[in-house]
Amino acid sequence: MNQHPPEYTKPTDRFVIMIEVGRQTKGGGPVFEPLSFGLPGQPAPEQLLRRGYRAAAFPSEEAARIAARVAATQWRLAGTTFHHGKQVVFLKVEEA
Repeated sequence: MNQHPPEYTKPTDRFVIMIEVGRQTKGGGPVFEPLSFGLPGQPAPEQLLRRGYRAAAFPSEEAARIAARVAATQWRLAGTTFHHGKQVVFLKVEEA
């Protein structure tokens, strides 16, 4: 998987993990949602899951990739399958 070129990454940039959740209806491309950790009282607060319109922001692409690997291991151990066959992208968020 391609990474963002370091020369185009600023220290203030953050990285978000996006997972495919479906396809657009009229033959369009995939639709993605961000992953985030749960808030207190939500199921599995220590795991990255789809949490509505929230996204966990990581200080580097490598940190986001590590978190994605940890999450995939947690999902596998829990028998979770929602991520099987889905694309994952790492979105760079730039500060204005």
